[in-house]
Amino acid sequence: GDDEKAAIRELLPNGLADPEAKIRTACGMAIATIATWDWPRQWPNLTAQLVGAIRERTSEDSVAGALRCLAMILGDMEETQVEDTVPALLPELCAIVAADAAMYTLHVKRRALAVLHACLLTMGVMSGARQRAVRDLMTPLLRP
Repeated sequence: GDDEKAAIRELLPNGLADPEAKIRTACGMAIATIATWDWPRQWPNLTAQLVGAIRERTSEDSVAGALRCLAMILGDMEETQVEDTVPALLPELCAIVAADAAMYTLHVKRRALAVLHACLLTMGVMSGARQRAVRDLMTPLLRP
């Protein structure tokens, strides 16, 4: 029932921090599949959970797992979801890519760059009606 689904949505993101890459991938795939149906209505805090894992940097595994999951989700995002997710996500991705080599492994930096690329591609194909929203999302990130 709904209680079981809520419990799964609450616990599943914990697997993104697992030391085993295959577990992180499996959890990311499960989250991406559930997100197709439940996000954002039944899972409104998913963006906060994933971006929070990147921002908090509790472990390299948690950052890599959140990035892997986001990469899976981005391809199926609707335009309204992009507008809700990208403002919180882009600064974190840029910080990882620009960070000192001692802070993140090359693997995590490459994954962050791939997610950043996917964000930009998704925003690039947004409809004409959403062009202003894309510009508004990008403007704060561009340095004068």
